[in-house]
Amino acid sequence: MKNIQLVIFIALLNISCNSNKNYQIINGSAMGTNYQIKFNNTNNKSISKSSIDSIFQKLNNQMSTYDSKSEISIFNKSKNNLKISNEFQYVINRSKFWTKVTSGAFDITIFPLLSMWGFGPFGSGKITKIPERNLIQDKLSFIGSKNITIDNNILIKYNENVEIDVNAIAKGYGVDLVFEFLDRHNMKDIMVEVGGEIRAKGKNKFGKIWSYGIETPNLNSKNQNRYDYIIELNNRSMATSGDYRQFSMINKKIYSHTIDPRNGYPSINNAASVTVLAPKCIDADALSTSLMILDINKGIELIESMDDVEALIILRDETSYKTIKSSGMKIKTYKNN
Repeated sequence: MKNIQLVIFIALLNISCNSNKNYQIINGSAMGTNYQIKFNNTNNKSISKSSIDSIFQKLNNQMSTYDSKSEISIFNKSKNNLKISNEFQYVINRSKFWTKVTSGAFDITIFPLLSMWGFGPFGSGKITKIPERNLIQDKLSFIGSKNITIDNNILIKYNENVEIDVNAIAKGYGVDLVFEFLDRHNMKDIMVEVGGEIRAKGKNKFGKIWSYGIETPNLNSKNQNRYDYIIELNNRSMATSGDYRQFSMINKKIYSHTIDPRNGYPSINNAASVTVLAPKCIDADALSTSLMILDINKGIELIESMDDVEALIILRDETSYKTIKSSGMKIKTYKNN
C-alpha cells in the first residue's frame, strides 16, 4: 500500500527450520513492504499464498494512494462524493474515532500536508527548504476529519480540496484482516507480520510466546540490526512508528515524515520511536502515530486511560536516548553481541 518502509525495524526472533509438518509459513510482498505469516495448520485445511495475497490486493484496491484507480485515489481526485466499500468505511470511521480521542493529533485528511513536505506518492522526496507558512496555513484551512462523513456507504467531502491518506492505520487493518481470516479457518498459534506491524496469539514452534526485538533508532543506518528490547506478544498486536527512516534534513535539523495535522509541521516531541500494544493492530497502528505527535506526558496519560493498551517511547536528545513506558508495558533487555 505504501512504499514507505518501516519507521522502526522490528526483527522476529526464534526463526529457524521447522520439523512440524503442520507448521506453515507464508512470505510475500504487500502494501509497499514485505509480510510474513506463521501458523499451526492442525486441521490440514488448505491455506494458499494466493488466498492471503487476495486479501491484501483487495485492500490495496480500496485504500492505496499509490494506486490511481483505488477508491481513495478516485475520491481524492474528485470534487464529488463517492460510494465506498464496507472495509474502507470501517477504516475511515475508526480513524475518525482516533481523531476524537487524540484531540486531532491523528487525522486522515492530512494528505495535502504530506505532499507539501515531500512525502507520499506526490511528494518530491526529501525537501531542502521549509514550506512557506502561508502555504501551510492554506492547506490547514481544509484539514480536519470534520470535513468528511459517511452516509449510506457514500463518502462525503464538505470541501472540494479535501484529500485523505489512511497509511497510518490501514497496514494495521491489513494485519487484522489476515489474522482474522486464519482464525476463522481454525488455525492455531497465528503470527501475522506486515512491515513490522504484528498480531499474534498462541506460541511459536518452540512452544514459547512470540517474541520481537525493538531496535534503538539510528539516523545514520538503514539496517543496523541492533535490538535493545524484547517484547512478548500473546493474543495482542504491536505497531511501531518512528522518525529515522523517513525524514528530511534541512539546515542540519531533522524534519520527521510524521506531520502534526493541528499545525501543519512535522512532529517535535523528541520521540524517536513509539511502540504500542493493543488487542487489534488497526488501533495499535493509529496510536503509535498519534504518540509521535502528542506531548509525551499527554500520550502516556492517554495510554494509561485505556484498557489492555501499552506503549514504549524511545526519546532522543542531542547525545543519547532514554525510554518512557506505560505502567503495564513489560519489556526485556536484549544483550547485543
